[in-house]
Amino acid sequence: MDVKENNKSKVQTKTLIIIALILSGLSVAMLIFGWIFLLVTNSQIVNNETPKKPQKQVTATETTDATKQKNTKENTAKPVAPKSEKLVRPAPDNATEENDFYTNSKNIFCALSGKTKCTVMTYTYKPTKDCKGKPITYSISEKGDVEVQCHAPIKSNNLQPYGSSVKKDNFACTIEPSGIECWNQKTGTGFTLTRSKAEIKKS
Repeated sequence: MDVKENNKSKVQTKTLIIIALILSGLSVAMLIFGWIFLLVTNSQIVNNETPKKPQKQVTATETTDATKQKNTKENTAKPVAPKSEKLVRPAPDNATEENDFYTNSKNIFCALSGKTKCTVMTYTYKPTKDCKGKPITYSISEKGDVEVQCHAPIKSNNLQPYGSSVKKDNFACTIEPSGIECWNQKTGTGFTLTRSKAEIKKS
């Protein structure tokens, strides 16, 4: 009887110890949970109380000013200089701008407009194109092609003295006592005309 009672007493004691440990664990868990809850709650309170910076609203005037500044910068950008066209044979430095001219001999008349045309009124050579003794006209195109015609002689009231030079657009001419020379500055092609001969110069 005494042994049984002792064993029963030991079991009860162990049971009470286990229960006490469980209750202690629950108490500790409750304390930790309460501490975490307090931290989270305080953090939310602080966040709610922190004032947010108001966002700046961009007005229509400010937007327009910004656009104007951008356009001004774009407009004030350095302009790109156009590429200069290379001339095979430029006009002399002393050349003057003229639309047409004639020589002192009144035998050669030229016009520099769209293409250069020069008419020889009288000549002693045999031209490549038979004009039957009538005035013969030589022309240079923008592409540098030289043509010979027997009609529509050039007329001008603009006398250019010997030793002078003229230019117009892409064409240039020099006037000498021996005759005149005209050419296309871009291609270098042209002709030399006198009373006694005509020479066509190709590039």
